[in-house]
Amino acid sequence: MSKISVIVPVYNSEEFLTESINSILNQSFTDFDVICINDGSTDQSLRMLNNFKKRDSRIKVIDKENSGCGSARNVGIENAEGDYIYFFDPDDFIREDAFEKLYENAKNNDSDMVFSQISWYREGERINLDKPGIELEKEFDDVDFNNFTFTYKDIPRYVMNSYFAPWIKLFKKDFLKVENNFRFQENIAFDDVPFHVETIIKAKRISFVPETFYQYRTSNINSVSNTSTNSIDILRICDIVENILKQNNIFEEFKSYFYEFKIVQLILYVISSNSEMYYKSVKYELMKININDLNLPENILERYNRLVNSKNYEEYLKINNVQQPPQVDLTKLNKELEDEKNKLKDKLNKIIKNNEKLQLDQQEIISSQKEIVLENDRLIEEKNGLTNERKELIRENEIIKNKMEIIENEKHQLERDNDYLITSNKTLKEYNANINKENRELKNENKSLLKNNKELKKVNDLILSSNSWKLTKPLRSIKSIFKK
Repeated sequence: MSKISVIVPVYNSEEFLTESINSILNQSFTDFDVICINDGSTDQSLRMLNNFKKRDSRIKVIDKENSGCGSARNVGIENAEGDYIYFFDPDDFIREDAFEKLYENAKNNDSDMVFSQISWYREGERINLDKPGIELEKEFDDVDFNNFTFTYKDIPRYVMNSYFAPWIKLFKKDFLKVENNFRFQENIAFDDVPFHVETIIKAKRISFVPETFYQYRTSNINSVSNTSTNSIDILRICDIVENILKQNNIFEEFKSYFYEFKIVQLILYVISSNSEMYYKSVKYELMKININDLNLPENILERYNRLVNSKNYEEYLKINNVQQPPQVDLTKLNKELEDEKNKLKDKLNKIIKNNEKLQLDQQEIISSQKEIVLENDRLIEEKNGLTNERKELIRENEIIKNKMEIIENEKHQLERDNDYLITSNKTLKEYNANINKENRELKNENKSLLKNNKELKKVNDLILSSNSWKLTKPLRSIKSIFKK
């Protein structure tokens, strides 16, 4: 498990992808993994991601059908295993010491989320570090941010009227996935706004690194913020944010901040939408707001009144010194489109012919490949046959080796038994010699006893036959009586 999981949603980003991914891989902090989610790209993005994956084992590539940035980020969250999660967009890049300093701050403070500063730039222009997006150091006097945490209550204006992008924050994974179940809104633009509001009001420990790490590219036409067709989604986003505040019982506390956010966000896309319908929808929403109850900045009130007091979209554009797009000559445009269509048909016919030739070449290649595959299969079969024979020889060799070990063990046992028998035989011989010696001594003693017995018998016979023995017989009888 790595310390940081970097989540990168990718859609048609081939132009900037190499620079962006390299800025991640070149970090001074190396204990991280990168989860790249290809969201149905139609350019070379997926091929480029797979090439990066081959070069660096820290990269994981997930390919999915196109369903928007929110969905792709959610897939990343589900697959994240690092202690912390960092979101990254594939058209931007990041300073090489970013992960090192963000992780150090997060660990020192046991943070649920860590903020950092941001800079904007256009391709070919100097990166402007003089105007950092988030200046939280101005909210707190003389603090050591390496050992300092706070909550949304300390920075209420940053809950909505601030910078919603997830790539200026490092999140603790358990805070997102275990303690809560935070996910991005799907199938809608500006999905990072509700995510920001939900996470910041739930975080118990927020910290800040007062340095600019992330370089945000403002000139990418594929960026969500540059897509005017998504402007209608901001109406839904405002409703979602309002519901979040009410569900957490803090709407009244943030009422002025919320309506300031709503006015700014809705008006922001009126001109770029180029839509009378969107203009009317915004005007309707703004007129429902009772601005007299709110403490709104003067510049916000001015923008509010400018739109609400305009009669129609055309007048609103004039008030803002914006010219409406010129009327288009449809007849001329249709003719140009027809000419272009014919040119495309010619190109298509050429492509079809070339494709037919390529198909023939491809069939020849496939035929050759089949022959190669068959030959390869034959070689594999031969190799498998040799391998089986080798395995059998190895098995027989193991059997013989085991038998040799058994024989060798039996030999050693016989040698030990023989030594024991020799020793036992020697002992028995010594014992037998001692027995024979004792037997001879007993025989000699027996002869001596027999000889003594004969002599004693003779003496006894002499005594019994003597007159003294006869005369003393009565006395022996009397003695025997007294003994009784």
